[in-house]
Amino acid sequence: MVIQKLSLILGHKKLKHSKTMSRILLSLLLLFLPALLAAEPESRMWEAGTLVWEEFKGVPALPDAPANLAADIVMSTTGDTEGDFCVMSAAVVYPERSYASPEARTPLMLRYMQARFDLAEIMSRRLQRELAAGINGIEADRRLAYYRNLCRTESDKMAADTRHGTADRALQMWEYDIRRALEETEKAVPGSVSLALSPWSYGLYVGVGGVFPTGSLSDAFSGGCAFTFGLQGGWRRFRLEGLISYSIPTLRDQALVTPGYEGQGYRANVRNANYLGIGFGAGYAVYDSKRITIAPYVGGMWTGYNWTARPMAPDADGNLSVTGLQQRMEIDDFNVAFGVNIEWHFHSAVTSFPLFGNMREHYVSSLRLTPYAVRGVYTDAVRHYSGWQIGFMVSYSGVARALGIR
Repeated sequence: MVIQKLSLILGHKKLKHSKTMSRILLSLLLLFLPALLAAEPESRMWEAGTLVWEEFKGVPALPDAPANLAADIVMSTTGDTEGDFCVMSAAVVYPERSYASPEARTPLMLRYMQARFDLAEIMSRRLQRELAAGINGIEADRRLAYYRNLCRTESDKMAADTRHGTADRALQMWEYDIRRALEETEKAVPGSVSLALSPWSYGLYVGVGGVFPTGSLSDAFSGGCAFTFGLQGGWRRFRLEGLISYSIPTLRDQALVTPGYEGQGYRANVRNANYLGIGFGAGYAVYDSKRITIAPYVGGMWTGYNWTARPMAPDADGNLSVTGLQQRMEIDDFNVAFGVNIEWHFHSAVTSFPLFGNMREHYVSSLRLTPYAVRGVYTDAVRHYSGWQIGFMVSYSGVARALGIR
């Protein structure tokens, strides 16, 4: 009977807990549902003609702001960036975000709103001229931000000069200058241009980081700062790279010698050894966007340590003294290596003239973080050492691809 009561109590608590969780989930759903269902606002392009008050469909947000034009410069890409694609800019107005109170709907204010829209169109045409020259990707985003900021600056100047569209004479002067700029940019703006990035890429990277041995290998050598230089190439998302890395770790085992010098009293006469790594890797970009690329890789790497040693023997005072010539010691191994390249692309540029035939070059600069591991098994010393060399590298990476403009 007691067990049955306990079961009923626990079951009642579970039911209450389930209802509470359901209410919480329902509240969260209702909270975020408007954002999830929000669609892209309707836009109207400059080419559709002059503005009319019927297109101002929004509601004034503040009493002291009876009219507002939600104009912007937008950029769109059609096609596939792995093949032919086209980047276009346009000046647009969002009617649902534009508003004007009945008192503000005067012919003078409508001219002021049209002048602001015309300013956006001028900036869009200037941007389109640069897009037609081949800029795309990060550089295109940067230029879009520049022209948006320039458009806001000019609009603020016009607002100050015309007292927000209420000074007719000042507005006429602005309209005259805007009309001339529209005529000049209309002649200079190019039509639609098709771009084609080559699937092949090539580049280099240079960086600094650290490499730290594990296992018995750490008994012989410490970790150290590593400098790396590498070359890279690729086809679409596939990557191939080769590198050379150098470090100066501390030699922890001063009695470490290679066969042939065992039992002769040889000891290292230097504090640090030289570490050299030469390797290659093949990878694939599992994530590749305009800003971020993540590409795991696997390959092989030859690694070697070398240092110098002299034969030493205790003298009459018990101190070690040199008894022979200096010799070079070296151990090396070729083994598996793997890691992942995480790149943040921060800049892109296009050459202003063809380099190969009628093709220009599209450059992308990136900051790369690479955690990696290299296996090391060194059997050519008197004592065998093995372990993983765990490292990381922060590097600058520059990649180029041919760009066709048609």
